[in-house]
Amino acid sequence: MEEQSWIAPDDSLAHLPSARWLRRTLPGLEPVIECNSVAAMHVLARGGAGLAPIPCFLADPDPGLERVTPPIPELTVGLWLLTHRDLRRVARIRALLDFLHVALGEYTALFAGEGDT
Repeated sequence: MEEQSWIAPDDSLAHLPSARWLRRTLPGLEPVIECNSVAAMHVLARGGAGLAPIPCFLADPDPGLERVTPPIPELTVGLWLLTHRDLRRVARIRALLDFLHVALGEYTALFAGEGDT
């Protein structure tokens, strides 16, 4: 993997697990380009600029990309649905949270890197 061209998060994204993983896994990496958004990394990787650590839910359904590793456990992050505690029992907020919980649950495998459904 060291011989490959890499697209990396820039310093504004240094807090991301993918940025930390790249620094640890490929110390001294000189990326071909650094990006300030995961969306930009996705577009550049799709265009052939290099390899990039892109979330499975973005990359797996994209026919223009090919996975080069299995999902990397260190890069797993949680998905949280948050609201102010005073609003969580308001009917319209509760309805939205319940809807999102069910709707997003249908994509668990995609989020986990286990498929594109």
